[in-house]
Amino acid sequence: MNILNKIMKPQSIAVIGASAKDGTVGSEIMKRLTEYKFQGEIYPINPKCGEMYGLPVHTSVLEVSGEIDLAVIVVNSKFVLDTVDQCNEKGIKGLVIISAGFKEVGGEGAELEKQLTAKIKEYGMRIVGPNSVGIINTNQSMDASFAQALPVKGDVAFSSQSGALGCGILNILKDLNIGFSQFVSAGNQADINAEDLLEYWENDENTKQIMLYLEGIVNPSNFRKIASRISKKKPVVALKSGRSAAGASAASSHTGSLAGADKAADALLKQSGVIRELELKDLFGTAQAFANSPLPKGNRVAILTNSGGPGIMATDALCEYGMEIAKLSPSTTEYLKSYLPAAASVKNPVDMIASATAEQYQKSLEACLKDENVDMVMVIYLLLMGETDVNMAKAIMDMCAQYPDKPVIGVFMTTADFFNKLSGFETVNMPFYPYAEEGARAMKRLLQYADWVNKPQGKIPVYDVDKAKVEKIIANSAAEGRDQLTTLESIDVLQAYGIRACKYGLATSIEQVKELGNSIGYPVVMKMTSKTTSHKTDVGGVVVNIRSEEQLENEYNALLKRLEDKGLLEGLEGVIIQEMVKGSREMVCGIATDPQYGPMMMFGLGGVFIEVMKDVTFRLAPLTDDEALEMIKSVKAYHLLEGARGTKPAQIEQIQETLLRLSQLVNDFKFIDELDINPLLISEATGEGVAVDGRIKVRLEEAKLSLSCTCSSCCC
Repeated sequence: MNILNKIMKPQSIAVIGASAKDGTVGSEIMKRLTEYKFQGEIYPINPKCGEMYGLPVHTSVLEVSGEIDLAVIVVNSKFVLDTVDQCNEKGIKGLVIISAGFKEVGGEGAELEKQLTAKIKEYGMRIVGPNSVGIINTNQSMDASFAQALPVKGDVAFSSQSGALGCGILNILKDLNIGFSQFVSAGNQADINAEDLLEYWENDENTKQIMLYLEGIVNPSNFRKIASRISKKKPVVALKSGRSAAGASAASSHTGSLAGADKAADALLKQSGVIRELELKDLFGTAQAFANSPLPKGNRVAILTNSGGPGIMATDALCEYGMEIAKLSPSTTEYLKSYLPAAASVKNPVDMIASATAEQYQKSLEACLKDENVDMVMVIYLLLMGETDVNMAKAIMDMCAQYPDKPVIGVFMTTADFFNKLSGFETVNMPFYPYAEEGARAMKRLLQYADWVNKPQGKIPVYDVDKAKVEKIIANSAAEGRDQLTTLESIDVLQAYGIRACKYGLATSIEQVKELGNSIGYPVVMKMTSKTTSHKTDVGGVVVNIRSEEQLENEYNALLKRLEDKGLLEGLEGVIIQEMVKGSREMVCGIATDPQYGPMMMFGLGGVFIEVMKDVTFRLAPLTDDEALEMIKSVKAYHLLEGARGTKPAQIEQIQETLLRLSQLVNDFKFIDELDINPLLISEATGEGVAVDGRIKVRLEEAKLSLSCTCSSCCC
């Protein structure tokens, strides 16, 4: 038996710290349990004996003769550990700790929570909290919380890290006529967290949709594994706060400066199939859509309206969200003409004019739902004349009930009183919104989730690479105490992992410089590579379009003179002579490491304007093949790769492979902290993405330990 059933489906509950005094948490929890008519046994626990809410009071759980599945603890934090000991002695395995004063207050509270977690592990218990508002299971008639509104039964499971916000959301969901199956105020997540709840709700037959309010994700890799599986079965919608928090990645590279903690969280949710909302109103809007709509089979939308203006606005919003305005079949338009006024427009959007009746709405909706060219319908109604908004809504819902396989979204531009009345309807089988833009957004979410459900499982390819060579390169750098690889070392690492780089060679003398220039073929690029100077352009360390041996010799001598004048000759390895790849399209690939979420892959528009345009996208490593392709297609610069203005189309599969090989690299060498390929130049001749330059930084101590360096300078 799943031990979480002791918490979520208990047959008996002890409220430790129960109270009859109004305004106390112990009193509020007792009220909710009794008012919501919990069918199991309720045991109020309080040192003062007597009676409470018609129930006998016990001084301790040890005095209760019957078995107790769940203990709800509402005592001062300093008594919690002793209370847990008593619960263990009684054999109670499920706890909800309402008490605050733990890690959320820091200091002694954080230490107290560590002791609590240790006890729970020792006793084999599971806990929600501490610092929790409580839990609810409407299918068990159990409200063990101090949320103000009595819950409405439904099929949405909801977890919130913020108790107060969770209570507020429950109140609003009730007003929106969205019921829920279970609610968990996760609190400090000392034990049970979002991943545990996702797994619990995965096979809960009463839960059709999962909502999460997240402030942090305890184990990102585990969350990704669990959520990506569960989101294929039922929609998971999350409101993740903390978007403005500064990322902890170092900002010394382009990738590091553009990355941040929220970008990592966003990538995680995207790759897990979780629909992320940024605002509460959008969370509610999406919840309404999933609660009352089937999934669409395509993106073609028909619009019915009794006013032209809102129909045009709806068209704009739908197109902005990437949907298609359906082309109605000739038979549909002929049918619409047969009963609509001559002034009506039967093209999509269908404007039935202000005099449209409930019967005309019903007939027009049925015609659109029957049309094979239509996947979804938006019904817009303005309260102008004729039918009341309530009667119109009922008429439309009656027609929806006859065609349950296509989503119908209602946009009722009427008074707030209409939406209040909706919550009193016995059944609501479609979502209603006050504005066309909100309705269009809801349709986008339905389509987004349908695409995810139907999307094949991506694969993580494994390439044949020279891992030993990379180990040697990084070990040598670590032995010298360098966390920054030289340009030459960085390019060598990329080459070892099969990433297409410019033809190149290292020269340490003028003779070698000339030899490489002639063997590679002019024009060439000359770049300094130094163990002490990483920013080459700052000292004129990059010279492009060198067209002859004489020019190459002059540029080499001039570079040495500049470095000598600046006192930068020490640490110079030599110069890299590279082929000069012609191309006007500059992309960027990179890796930045977030301390919590791990390595993030970046792709986007590169070159000197990367941090100005910020046309980049992120995903967490390791990448699947489809995630790498999505990265490429999701940036605006993708249109340049397709071959704009007569340029040769880029080799998308080769660029995709570059990202996948980088993903394998950072997975093999987890101590790589930052990596930039900027630019990844798109060759005019072949369309290949060519790594023109590379920069790699490692976490030095981790690299030393991982590679087991033994030389004296490593001090391993």
